[in-house]
Amino acid sequence: MITHQYSDDGRIHRTVENGCEVTTVDICPTGTRQTRYGIVTRDGRFVGSYYGTDNDGRPGWRVVTGGGGPLILDGRVVTPVSEHAAILVLTVLANARDSFAAEQLIRDARDKELVDSANAQGR
Repeated sequence: MITHQYSDDGRIHRTVENGCEVTTVDICPTGTRQTRYGIVTRDGRFVGSYYGTDNDGRPGWRVVTGGGGPLILDGRVVTPVSEHAAILVLTVLANARDSFAAEQLIRDARDKELVDSANAQGR
């Protein structure tokens, strides 16, 4: 079940996805809601955060793990292609039974082109 809750000014949005609380901070520069960044927690524990980027005219997303660094898979930085994919990556980390299972689930997402870890090395 996904629930949605907005702050009085509509800038903070909370949902529950895959057993994790997702909190986003939104901006509305032209009347269109845009996520500035989001955080994911599970049972009150910080899982990680994500934020939008626009490097070289290529929009993308970055994930920062609860340990404070980027998510690395097969020696490369994982770069979700959408906000939804960033949330998926973080909720997979929160729900996986071990690191091997998390890595495999993220590889599966990469194979479905939800995340890009091929050309993000060095960023």
